[in-house]
Amino acid sequence: MPAVAVADTPPLIGGFYKGEEVTYLLTDASTEADAEALSGATGYSVTYVSSIGDVPDTATAKLYLFMNGVKGPNPFGFQPNVIDSVPGDPGYSPLWRVYAVTWNDTATPRELMSEEDIFAAEDAAELTIEKAPLVKNSPVVDKTPPLTGGFYNGRAVDYFLTDISGEQDAKDLSKAQGFPVNFVPSLGDVPETSLAKLYLFMNGVKGPNPFGFQPNVVDSVPGDVGYSPLWRVYAVKWDDSTMPRELKSEADITDAETAGELSIEKTPLVKNSPIVQ
Repeated sequence: MPAVAVADTPPLIGGFYKGEEVTYLLTDASTEADAEALSGATGYSVTYVSSIGDVPDTATAKLYLFMNGVKGPNPFGFQPNVIDSVPGDPGYSPLWRVYAVTWNDTATPRELMSEEDIFAAEDAAELTIEKAPLVKNSPVVDKTPPLTGGFYNGRAVDYFLTDISGEQDAKDLSKAQGFPVNFVPSLGDVPETSLAKLYLFMNGVKGPNPFGFQPNVVDSVPGDVGYSPLWRVYAVKWDDSTMPRELKSEADITDAETAGELSIEKTPLVKNSPIVQ
């Protein structure tokens, strides 16, 4: 297969919600074949993350993908996708369980712009809906979020911050980065096996993190076996008797913990922060 030129940041993708146009990012997919196909379709390297496919349905929302019908921009060449919720709705999640929609041969396809329209057409036996084995990470945004810098194994990485499981944290981070961070409580229900680790410094070297200290450190990046865009936050605090220094890897942090220089505390927070490749 020929190489596909990729963009530095994911493009905004258009879809529908309750008859209105919405835009969202597409950064990760739970199946390898779909990640490859979507990378070709979007011009951005969509990351294959199998573990997001293990997220329970209670932590996902629904995205309807048309497999035939009205021609349009979706990856199969048909109308834009339809989603069942947006930020602020109780059921909203950036993690979308994909449902394949197929018009029956006897129906006259038309553009549908809401879940209600799709259900009505299904009730009229005009189309079928099939739950797919695919989960996508597609945060709904009205423009591209700012990049946040961090460290991985001694080198700099950039990522988006679009969603978090704590309500006050969503408010504080929205203010800190000047861009909405969505409160999504269901992220807290994601199993640990679908999460990676992010280390947040609560004191020490001054820097750009939300508390005014050094950049965050992550334990994995796209391509690593344990990578996930969903991060369990671990709070790192230097001991009063220690001279703080900037740490740039998980190994540096755990070595400092072993030496009694700092403590690491698992928090209840889960963030959706896909690394931008």
